Parts: sequence; structure tokens; C-alpha cells
Amino acid sequence: MSATITQLEQTLITQARLAHEQVAKYYEKVRARKHSGADYDEYLKHYYRLSALLYPIDIQDSGLTEAASHQLRGIDAEHQVLYRQYAYPNVPDDV
Repeated sequence: MSATITQLEQTLITQARLAHEQVAKYYEKVRARKHSGADYDEYLKHYYRLSALLYPIDIQDSGLTEAASHQLRGIDAEHQVLYRQYAYPNVPDDV
């Protein structure tokens, strides 16, 4: 595979980052207890978008370059940390 990220891969990475940012904003609203039903609907939209954009990293021979796969895996790792803090706020990170 080529080490150069294609335009399509860059678009996937950019959109995944944007969706991740929106998901993170919702988690912050929940922590601050300033969320609403409309916020939850928006969260779901961005969460599912993020999930779909990250899906190819779990597919063997997906066609992603190593560089693109690495960046998407980084976004996935960031989201996993945020989700764990959101879903399980009282559980230590090392459990």
C-alpha cells in the first residue's frame, strides 16, 4: 500500500474528526448536566457517523493506506477514552 493518503482517505479522516468533536461536545454537556433530548438526537447522528467512518479500520484489506488507517485508529482510540469517561465516570482507567 502507498504511504500517501488519498483525497478520499483525507475526507474520511476529516469527517471522522468532525464527528468525534461533536460527540465529545455532547459528552461535555452530559457531564455539565446541560443536555436535552435534541442534544441526544444530534449526538446519535454524529456517533453513528463516527462509527461508520471508523468501520473500515476493522476490515482486513480494506484498501486504506497504512497512514490513513493509523490516523483513523488514533481517532478511534481518542473516542474510546472519551466514551469510557462518559459511560463509566466512576471506574478507574486501569480497570
